Amino acid sequence: MTLSLRRGGAEDAPALARIFRACILRGTKGAYSAEQRLAWAGSRPDAESWAARVSDVDLWILEEDGAPVGFAGLQGDNFDLLFVHPDHAGRGHSRLLHEALVAEARARGLTGLVAHASHVSRPVFARYGWQLEEEAEAERGGVKLGYAVMRLALAPA
Repeated sequence: MTLSLRRGGAEDAPALARIFRACILRGTKGAYSAEQRLAWAGSRPDAESWAARVSDVDLWILEEDGAPVGFAGLQGDNFDLLFVHPDHAGRGHSRLLHEALVAEARARGLTGLVAHASHVSRPVFARYGWQLEEEAEAERGGVKLGYAVMRLALAPA
């Protein structure tokens, strides 16, 4: 097994859509209802929407043996995305992505980051030192989804 990190973009949208959908439908099963997961994931993997979604996000793609298995994004001071395919969970992949984005944020001179963390990713962010700022809700397709607004203070590089 060979892991590699690379920068990504809109050309990765089909893989991003597949990973995201698997994470939401399978990876959040114990934290969100079936109705919530379907509203959040959408009816099918949508590469076109993902290409638009990441057009202004700095993306890092984690590949295992050349195939994308996870991704994370940075948009200003917003740690915008952190998804690892459920088949690859528990192997430290989220830590690799997190470390890459935090290093980039420090290199840019940012003093802190904010993230909107799902019920599943909240403990992951907490393990990396993030602090809960507030509980919030988003609406997808008329269905409410709870999440946590979290912050991470960054020491200078």
